[in-house]
Amino acid sequence: MKKLIFLFPVLLLTLTCRSVPPGPLPGLEFRGLEADNPHELSLHFRLDAANPFTQSGTFELASYRVRINGREASRGFRLIDPGRTNFSNRVQLNLRLEMDLRTLISDGLAPHEVYDIELIPVFAVRTGSAQPFNVEVPGQAVFPGVQAPIFRITSIAILRAELVNTRFRVGIRIDNPNPFPVVLSMLSYELYGNGMFWAEGAIDRLSPNRDPIPGNSAVAGNLYLLMNFIDMDRNLLDQFIYLQNVAYRFTGTTQVSTSIDYLPAFSWTFDLSGSSRVLDE
Repeated sequence: MKKLIFLFPVLLLTLTCRSVPPGPLPGLEFRGLEADNPHELSLHFRLDAANPFTQSGTFELASYRVRINGREASRGFRLIDPGRTNFSNRVQLNLRLEMDLRTLISDGLAPHEVYDIELIPVFAVRTGSAQPFNVEVPGQAVFPGVQAPIFRITSIAILRAELVNTRFRVGIRIDNPNPFPVVLSMLSYELYGNGMFWAEGAIDRLSPNRDPIPGNSAVAGNLYLLMNFIDMDRNLLDQFIYLQNVAYRFTGTTQVSTSIDYLPAFSWTFDLSGSSRVLDE
């Protein structure tokens, strides 16, 4: 009987030292998204709440999971460990989740018109001298996926032939496969014909009225180039003279911006090849 009387206060003391938290913390708040290109995204989350525990303490990341549109992801993401975080009156924490959509595409988790990302981190919490305990603090980010604009050369036309130089027009079509408008700016490009360099240039916008390209729509524009035939292969020159088809390669970089506040502008590199008949205008 004496043993039972002795064990009861010890058991009570043990349960008290575990310091089970009085209630769950609120979830992480999605604070925005950064993207240098459509394939590499950084999602920002923040926890800012009154301390629900009885004492000050520390937070430390123990584990985490990521679900994308309801499916568990196993790779293609990385949560930047914030390290051990102290808290007193408030629990404050910033988290950054980096995502590589190319890896997620290979796992069948991308692309999506809309991404629903669930970040589920588990933190080891220590308060005072009590036993550490784990706290799950989930967060959710919902944002539209961004697909690259599609460039296509529709025509190549000679405008004026001179002794050494030829001025010509290259017709361009740009398709926007996204459900929202995009603006293309600061377009720089290089144009090759039959493996030979033709011309290069840069413009602010393809659209003369600077309007965005509507969602699921396309716009057409023109590039006006000056070609120098001095160092050009004779075969390519003959193709221009006789208005034959020319194999081209069109490469460059453009700045893509959207109407979405938290999705900043990013650079997009394009490289397309094809064949076009040379027209005489």
